[in-house]
Amino acid sequence: MHSALDVTLNHVCSNIKWDFGEAWLPNSDNSRLVYSQSCYLNSQDFSEFQNYSKRLTFTSNVDLVGRVWQAQDAEWIEDISETSPTVFQRYDIALKMGLKSAFAVPILWNDRVLAILVFLKKETLAKNQHLIDLVKIVGTHLGVVMQSKKAEYILKLANQRLSLLATLDGLTQIANRHRFDQYLEQEWQRMKLKNLPLSLIICDLDYFKLYNDNYGHQTGDDCLKKIAKTIQGIVNLPEYLLARYGGEEFAIILPNTNTESALILAENIRSEVENLKIIHGQSPINEFVTISIGISSIVPQENNSSAELITLAEQALYKAKKQRNCSCQL
Repeated sequence: MHSALDVTLNHVCSNIKWDFGEAWLPNSDNSRLVYSQSCYLNSQDFSEFQNYSKRLTFTSNVDLVGRVWQAQDAEWIEDISETSPTVFQRYDIALKMGLKSAFAVPILWNDRVLAILVFLKKETLAKNQHLIDLVKIVGTHLGVVMQSKKAEYILKLANQRLSLLATLDGLTQIANRHRFDQYLEQEWQRMKLKNLPLSLIICDLDYFKLYNDNYGHQTGDDCLKKIAKTIQGIVNLPEYLLARYGGEEFAIILPNTNTESALILAENIRSEVENLKIIHGQSPINEFVTISIGISSIVPQENNSSAELITLAEQALYKAKKQRNCSCQL
């Protein structure tokens, strides 16, 4: 059981990029929670926080851990410094270590809490329900693992599911920014070895704030999902990656693709988005939602980096945004 818990804790912490993770387990008579194990990223030293925590136990409804134990539901603390020791008992040591946000998720089996997973980060973050749901999914699988002889097989499935979810944008179900960054660096190195071009397209919906203000954010979300699906249908080569780059921005990584081919693809995207005929009554340039596109292309060398490719694409996008509903290249 502890082996499966340790592997999952480390895997989740690594995938979600939070600084510190820990697990708490009910004691033998189920009267209180005791510290089980922890993990942390990179070379950060949380040993003082870890050693302090090992000396603690929590009863039902006491501290973040105890409240999650009683409620059998997740809880998120956006900023520990704005709470108190009654809300988060390790308040002082957390502030000393620079820890800001925290959230805890129960591992359940037949309405019984088998463990509590807690994650902490040196950054103030608003509640992210998608992230909570992601960890809950893994927790569900882990609950089975902790009660099953098929631990290795089920744990493998759970971790595969986590890896997939950690790379997806929750709204559009295309790659997220984290996956974009990973893939861009991967393909940059691959194209450098092969001396082949790598192109990047960055798209931004025109006057989308006006669209949201006029039609509401739910309609705005539906619009983003429809456009993501449309672009995905155009970007259909397996080596191409479409990702949600920002709020209303999309990016496409195009390995082994020169500027001319990237421009043709960009113009196809621009045209198909306009042809969706999504009404945009507040747009100063068109009755429908439109998109502006920036394109860059580089043959990677030792003396440049993928950041240069991004910078050029963003500069091209800035140029396109001055005209709107067009594609520009640098």
